[in-house]
Amino acid sequence: AFSWDSSIAKILRMQGKNFDKFAIENKKNELIAKAKLLHCDASNKISISQFKNKYPVVLSIFCPESATNSKKVWMQYMTNISNLVEDNGIFIIAALRNCKSYSIGEKIFPSANINEFDLQNFLSINYVNIDIEVKNVFDCQHQGFNSIVLAKAVKNNKIS
Repeated sequence: AFSWDSSIAKILRMQGKNFDKFAIENKKNELIAKAKLLHCDASNKISISQFKNKYPVVLSIFCPESATNSKKVWMQYMTNISNLVEDNGIFIIAALRNCKSYSIGEKIFPSANINEFDLQNFLSINYVNIDIEVKNVFDCQHQGFNSIVLAKAVKNNKIS
């Protein structure tokens, strides 16, 4: 399990707030109370559509591109997940960049080999205020990738 403590401390510090262990724990509890984890199959539009609600913030973190080696299938997964974002809601994405496969231990998994241009093309259909960044992660090179792409976009209610 990944510890978000240092990230939460950094955000609290940037906000000019106390960032001791007690403050970090309180912020974690506050975020957990607000967050909702949806268990669904992004490959199955019916599974996604069973969620009647749309959400103000939807995160997709290293999932759609890590479940297929096909950009076409990645696009369908992204479309299904994107349908959960409410009008004017925020879609946040973190994805492996230029990665055909990656490894965890001895196991090798597929990846859709997407990049920032693929993400821009996808988001430009239904989103505005698109921010995309590429981050180098050279310490992951042994796993099959050395960069990731991060994106944040606002769903345009005039298009959807």
